[in-house]
Amino acid sequence: LHYLHDEPVIAVQIDDQERLSRTIGQDVITVNTETVRASRTNPAASIQAFRPMMTALEQAASLRAMLLVDVGGTQVRPVDAFASLSELNGDLVEMEFEGRVFVPATAEPEAITQAARTIAMLSESLPVLKAVLVENRRDGAFDTLATGSEAYRALHQLREAYPDLPEIVMPAVEGGSWRYFEP
Repeated sequence: LHYLHDEPVIAVQIDDQERLSRTIGQDVITVNTETVRASRTNPAASIQAFRPMMTALEQAASLRAMLLVDVGGTQVRPVDAFASLSELNGDLVEMEFEGRVFVPATAEPEAITQAARTIAMLSESLPVLKAVLVENRRDGAFDTLATGSEAYRALHQLREAYPDLPEIVMPAVEGGSWRYFEP
């Protein structure tokens, strides 16, 4: 919607697969994932690793722009660790940012369990951001899961843990479909 209304959007990507700029058609600030990996064994390096994201946050606040942060699945834990070590949540509150964390999951037990872990982690470290479960129908719909299945139990546990969690449905995004956006 911001694009339709010609409003500024600042995009940051924290992912090994640098495809966001090709997807949205604009320059993207990229957090170096090698630096992020190094920060796992050196917490002080975490501040340096996430400096581009923090600079983008400050810029978005000054411009009253939307900040889009694309976090790859393998980067959720480092982002959570950074948020926990820094005052990121406090900074977001102080800058009056409102935000959503869109957490995709397919109708598979592992995907739903991982989505639950992600929601739990980021709800703890970044409570100012509200989680939204995104149902990717690639492997079927949540409402067609067999009640005795492991996937159904995982989804039921997730919904019990977060009864007010908004859910949205997206069409099936086939595995490997992103290869057209990758070098």
